[in-house]
Amino acid sequence: MEKNINMEELEQMRQQIQELKKQVHDRTRVNEDMLFKSLVDITKRIRFRTIGTVIAGIWAVFIWIGLYYYSELDFSKELLIGTCIMLFFYIFITLRYNYWQTPMRGQNMVEMVHTLVEQKKWRQRARIVALSLLVGWLVWLYIDLSKSEMGSEVLMYCLGGIVVGGTIGLIKYHKMENEYNELLHYAKKLSGEEMVNEES
Repeated sequence: MEKNINMEELEQMRQQIQELKKQVHDRTRVNEDMLFKSLVDITKRIRFRTIGTVIAGIWAVFIWIGLYYYSELDFSKELLIGTCIMLFFYIFITLRYNYWQTPMRGQNMVEMVHTLVEQKKWRQRARIVALSLLVGWLVWLYIDLSKSEMGSEVLMYCLGGIVVGGTIGLIKYHKMENEYNELLHYAKKLSGEEMVNEES
């Protein structure tokens, strides 16, 4: 009789353990689904910003070409070519160092974490190069425009545009950096790397 009772108790305990395991699995699955959805949403936002930045860069190239051929501004062809090269470089690094491919189910998250970390390092280096080029370009613009009659007036307008554009650019840059940090955070959670770090 006692043996039967013990067997029943053991069976009940086994069923309870199975039920607990199922609940933990379901909860983990829901958490993973929420993390993955957040990952996809952030990636889409980054892609949207990246495309917007590239369009703005291409538009700026056409504006400078239009200013050279159809306005009364007197600046050299060398400055035009140099400006277009700088803008194309800006477009290139924007596309090259921004992770905007939508993650897929079953994707290797550890590999994605590694890619994001590497791209973060390269974006920091690219930013230093881009700022150095901008300073050099401003000096070149000043020297070039100072030779023309309308140079000082045009330079004031250019500096105003650079201040406004630079402010907008910094705001967008910080937003994208925050989104990248979130992306990296979620990718680490999904890869289990963050949990390992917390345990250690």
